[in-house]
Amino acid sequence: MTTKHIKPAMLIRFFIKLKKASLALGGSFWFAPLVMLAVSIALALNLTIYSSVELSLLTLVGLNDLDAARGMIDMVASSAISVISIAFSMTLVALVMASSQFGPRIIRSFMESKKTQFTLGLFTSVYAFSLIIFTRLSEEGRAAYQVEAEQVYLGYPAFIVFFLAIICVIALIFFIHHVASSIQADNVVEGISESLLHDIKSLQNHHSAKRREDVSEKQGRALNTEESDFLEHDFVKRHALVHKKVFYAESSGYIQAIEYDGLANFALQHNAFVSLNSRAGKYLLCGSPILTVYASASVDKLTNADLNRFVELGPKRTALQDPEYAVNQLVEIALRALSPSMDDPYTAINCIDKIACAIGTFTANNLPNNYISDAKGTLRLRSCDESFDDIFANAFNQIRQAAVLRPAVLCHLLETFNALLVASQQAEHLIEPIARQTKALRELFLKRNELHAELDLASINSRLLQLDALPIDINHK
Repeated sequence: MTTKHIKPAMLIRFFIKLKKASLALGGSFWFAPLVMLAVSIALALNLTIYSSVELSLLTLVGLNDLDAARGMIDMVASSAISVISIAFSMTLVALVMASSQFGPRIIRSFMESKKTQFTLGLFTSVYAFSLIIFTRLSEEGRAAYQVEAEQVYLGYPAFIVFFLAIICVIALIFFIHHVASSIQADNVVEGISESLLHDIKSLQNHHSAKRREDVSEKQGRALNTEESDFLEHDFVKRHALVHKKVFYAESSGYIQAIEYDGLANFALQHNAFVSLNSRAGKYLLCGSPILTVYASASVDKLTNADLNRFVELGPKRTALQDPEYAVNQLVEIALRALSPSMDDPYTAINCIDKIACAIGTFTANNLPNNYISDAKGTLRLRSCDESFDDIFANAFNQIRQAAVLRPAVLCHLLETFNALLVASQQAEHLIEPIARQTKALRELFLKRNELHAELDLASINSRLLQLDALPIDINHK
């Protein structure tokens, strides 16, 4: 028998705050450039401008003269500020094109590009570094240094500016290539897919940690009932959970994260059972029921604030604990590709492949699990996370509906279902959701045969026959 160790609430809250901050800063254009700018300013102010020995590097590039060095640094600073405006203009153009072609929610993926953030930070930091070094290079400063040294030469900062100017030229070429490639459909889908796989993996790890071998399917079904009948369950009577109180949201917003371990720890301390009414990704209005506590002793003294602290609300959805949000980005690209204005079935097919790749990572060991128990095996928390069937339906329902007049996309959709079953060796959790999708497609063809040519219908039917040939009952689930 395995048990789920409940982590300290403060530690979980810290990690959730840290992840939220990481998402916010990682998707901004100001954080990385600001850090690089601060470092460049600190270096420029602390580097020694002059040297008591002649540096061969400066002689090699012809910068051993003060006037030559000031002229070069002046030119680099002037060029850097011009390049900054060009880089930001190119970035904004790419964002506008991506928003119109792939949807406004895809912009975040472009803003998270570390290459773009680094390039913008490099140009701004080189400008600031050059400007400060230029102001520190003067005859007065040279004369002040000569008091301590018999002979005065330029130090390394002048060569550093020269070297950074060359790096900026290379970075500009690289940035132009990056912007041009980043708005290509295949690259956009690949970038979103990598983010989706990362988010799905995080959620799977979370559910794997929650999964318990001793929480049987029968126990889950027993607790999966209407709230009005919950107090009549044997589980509730056995643990004397006779006191019930509903807690309500104190503000409006999307549920960005839920501290499951914190709630389970709270339930353990109060000998209670907590049942969540909503999941991450749902929008809560102020005053909406957020969770219900069943306890052996009265919990009337507890306020909404005592329980609201375990639920993180915000103005927008995030992928922290919301698989639907992660999947929806690829679904949106596919739907736009299938719209009459774009008519790009190849991008939709590419999206189907990437979604199938993410769906295929689910196994019996990391499927969504809605129960957490303490070290003694007593259930303490029931969440209402999306089931695997819900995730699968959310991933393919709208694409199937939008592809009604796209035989190539429908054929590929059926091929994808077949590939998922074959690759997973007919995994049980895949059979029912695929059966529902296949049944919907069969009903569609029976009603709309006249909309497709005989050749297209033959292609679709051949894919259906491939599914029928599998050693499972795909038609009667």
